[in-house]
Amino acid sequence: MSIEAINPSNQKHRGMQPEIATMLRTSATEGKYGTKAFVRGMPMFMTIDREKIKFVKDVFLLGVTTVVEGEKSEIGMIPKYMYAAAMNAAKTEEDAARMRKINEQILDQHIVGNAGRAFDQAIKKKAMKLTGLRDGLAIISGTGLAFTEHEHGSARDLKKALKATLMKIHEASMDGVNSINSILPSFLPIPFLDSKLGYGNWGRPSPVDENIDEPNFYLPASIIKAKAIKLFEVADKVEPGFWSSDITEKVQAKVTESGMPNGYAVVTTFHTTVGITKTRPSDIPALLSDLEVVAPFSADQYYHNKLEERGRLKCDQEGEPLGDGNGWSHVVASLTGSYTVAKVVDGRLELADGERIMHFDYDTLEPRGRNVAVTMIEQK
Repeated sequence: MSIEAINPSNQKHRGMQPEIATMLRTSATEGKYGTKAFVRGMPMFMTIDREKIKFVKDVFLLGVTTVVEGEKSEIGMIPKYMYAAAMNAAKTEEDAARMRKINEQILDQHIVGNAGRAFDQAIKKKAMKLTGLRDGLAIISGTGLAFTEHEHGSARDLKKALKATLMKIHEASMDGVNSINSILPSFLPIPFLDSKLGYGNWGRPSPVDENIDEPNFYLPASIIKAKAIKLFEVADKVEPGFWSSDITEKVQAKVTESGMPNGYAVVTTFHTTVGITKTRPSDIPALLSDLEVVAPFSADQYYHNKLEERGRLKCDQEGEPLGDGNGWSHVVASLTGSYTVAKVVDGRLELADGERIMHFDYDTLEPRGRNVAVTMIEQK
């Protein structure tokens, strides 16, 4: 397994050549660097692994469906005081203006929610009714879903990056994506072992929803029995910063170990500062470049780093911010995505020419071990 370290602050490694360091791609540059995923006006993190959406949708349809539902105010998507003010607004011009101001506040800070508890309860309730379904895969579907941390301002940081992404897309072309929630994938798979969902310590499913007129959320979910769920650890990186690890052979070894001849391998991380995707290693500098356009590598940009409370910065006795300083890591990991899906044919992963399954550790904190799950869904 090859591992490469890249410090985002080091220009040498950032892929800043003019022909690839731009989100405005044209048909002239498409495919020039061996990537079929270039799409005019789209950043690479939205296009580099498009195939996984088709595959995860196929897997979704193999399962038993249920619905994850609840009130947006209960999961932090709309704060209760704002929600109450919005719903009680009268239909006068004066109050309509006040309503618009409230809407702007909500859309500016609170459209990313933590649906972890609702997802957990819905899946457990459904799984208990299904005989023999202790290990498997749960997939939720929505307009935009991320696997992110909700403590310390990460939700607000992600929203800021989504707004910046939308602005860049609209600068390039008015076609395609025209809403914040559609920037993120519409499916999020989470493996479960012994009926316990594999979130890790901090990660939670996070829907993005700009429709504040609807106070409730309804997310279709699918529960699929797994042929096998195999775990492996990615070796510690040597120093903080971005590291890319080619985990293709490790994933293939787990597929072989499972004995599954045909189906899908769903590769997921348990960590909120890790991204997993299929790509050609030569395209990684361009991917990093596009990410940094909307999520600059600057510590003072992120609420997560500051632990702000009512606009005030929380500091320790020496005056240093109390945040752990990896706000950038959480945002770019969410944009890259926490999973990929590869088709398995005759016991082998089916990948495009030169394509590899890559594990991106974005964390700027001290290195530590990382775990990956490979969930095998058999298709007979």
